[in-house]
Amino acid sequence: MSYKHLFVFSFFTLLLTGCGSMPSTPDLLVQNAKGGKVFSKKDSFVVQQPVSKVTAVLKEKSAECLRRRIDMSYWETQGSLRVQREHSVVITPQMRPGKERARLTVQVKDVSKGTTNLGDMPPNGWYVMVVDVRPVDQRTTRVESYFQYTGYESMHTAVKPWVTGTNSGCPDLTL
Repeated sequence: MSYKHLFVFSFFTLLLTGCGSMPSTPDLLVQNAKGGKVFSKKDSFVVQQPVSKVTAVLKEKSAECLRRRIDMSYWETQGSLRVQREHSVVITPQMRPGKERARLTVQVKDVSKGTTNLGDMPPNGWYVMVVDVRPVDQRTTRVESYFQYTGYESMHTAVKPWVTGTNSGCPDLTL
């Protein structure tokens, strides 16, 4: 068995046994990250911007940069044959404003031809990122970001530069 096959087998064994399962709700993703579960991470920081401005930037940038369908093509070797494979995912961000907090959620769904999605997956896919935005005072906002490390870490790393105004570019979402 090659190292690649061993890694893929180990990864899916972890997923199927539950210690790294994909979150089906935003709260489950937050709980996993706060609890230090495998494949889950968290980040928290404060920005000197009012919560309304932070929320507006996240809504704008997530719609511009994250709402997309990504179609990829790659070659795979199977014995002595090289086979071309197609892979497609749909990324769906959603900003939910609220009195106590605003919340950005991002879901990813594999829509590749012939794909069978296992488990009780929500209609827009598994949750891979949750960003909670809370006011500290009128000019300061706490941003708490939780994400499932599944190859879309660039999504998470784009949040801080967006809300601090240091970079308004879109992350590379190709795997």
